[in-house]
Amino acid sequence: AAREGKRLLASTISFEPNLGQAEEGISYLARGDRYTLAFQPQGVALYLAGERGPSLRLQFAGANKAPRLEPLDPLGSYANYYLDQDPAHWVSSVPSHGRLLYRDLYPGIDLLWYGQGGWIEYDFLVAPGADPTQIAMGLEERQTGGVRRWVDRSGNLHTGQGEAAWILRAPVIYQPTSEEKARGKSQLRSSQFLHPSMADGSRRIEGAYHLLENGEIRFSLG
Repeated sequence: AAREGKRLLASTISFEPNLGQAEEGISYLARGDRYTLAFQPQGVALYLAGERGPSLRLQFAGANKAPRLEPLDPLGSYANYYLDQDPAHWVSSVPSHGRLLYRDLYPGIDLLWYGQGGWIEYDFLVAPGADPTQIAMGLEERQTGGVRRWVDRSGNLHTGQGEAAWILRAPVIYQPTSEEKARGKSQLRSSQFLHPSMADGSRRIEGAYHLLENGEIRFSLG
């Protein structure tokens, strides 16, 4: 059966900096009931509980190689990691945040990760005049043999097969309200691990994933 967003449900979503509790090269972490997301400047890796190595890796093609990762909305809670018997290796007072922002991932485009109703969700925040079609992603699955990918009639992206199958729900663009336009912000909301939800007061425009011959994944809107 395909692994859909409901299998990655967590009661609380928070983001924490890697202060030594994870391998080098990981900037931030988000943990669910049976998974961990590892955030790096060039992409995000999904680790399922009980499995070694990432099961799925999402990469940002053609993006800024060094975007600023900024934690937002401190939650006032902290985690401690006792990695072994040596106190010198313990990591304490790791702060938790409610959102994580990739600033300037593409020219004029930020990427915001957050929890919504227990799900992980992300928005691309597109500045006035910026071109959302420059957004491109690559997927890597840990799977033997060839990986099959296709887009169904609803615009959802299917990748892999059998127990290694995943579904990425179709992206949705939200036309901002007058107040949001005045603030110079629009949203391209995509659903990596959940079905898209309506943004209050915004006009919803359906989208779909588009597969290129080179393996890249882009958004098709409207």
